[in-house]
Amino acid sequence: MKFFKNSENKELSRIKHRPSVHNTDRKAHERPWITHTTSGRAFAIVLALASAVAFVSSAKADSCKNVDIKLDNQTSVRIKALYANFKCEGETEKKEMFKNVEVPEQTKLPVATQQNLQSCKGKKMDYIEVHYKVRCGDGSWSNEKFIKDSSFLNAYCASDAGKEYTVVLPADNPQATCN
Repeated sequence: MKFFKNSENKELSRIKHRPSVHNTDRKAHERPWITHTTSGRAFAIVLALASAVAFVSSAKADSCKNVDIKLDNQTSVRIKALYANFKCEGETEKKEMFKNVEVPEQTKLPVATQQNLQSCKGKKMDYIEVHYKVRCGDGSWSNEKFIKDSSFLNAYCASDAGKEYTVVLPADNPQATCN
């Protein structure tokens, strides 16, 4: 049997107890890293889910706010839009006031922007009725008239992201006269 010197003993002792890089049992070395990564991933997933829920909740809470109402005046006369009545499925008719907006002939313009139609959230818009006056040849305005439209491309008010309703005043509308 060979006896090692003290210096050789210490050297062998260090080598013997130092973990090998080729060790097949990596769990002992990776456990802090895995735990950290797993905790980090779990935290990131929880944070992402919480953010998504908060975003969806806030979007639903604000549904049908900031809705634009446009008037597509296809007639050959100038119109002054006064206000609008609207009705959503299962609701009573409501009135939405806005500034008098002049819409030139054969022009499509917003007459009410950023309207709060939150009572229609997730419901179908049954109709919008825009009240208006027609510009007469002498510069005066006609009596109040209205156009009721229910032919919307996307009638449901599920989101306020760019939501708009366009009411069409067709060229052949008999009320588009000065009387």
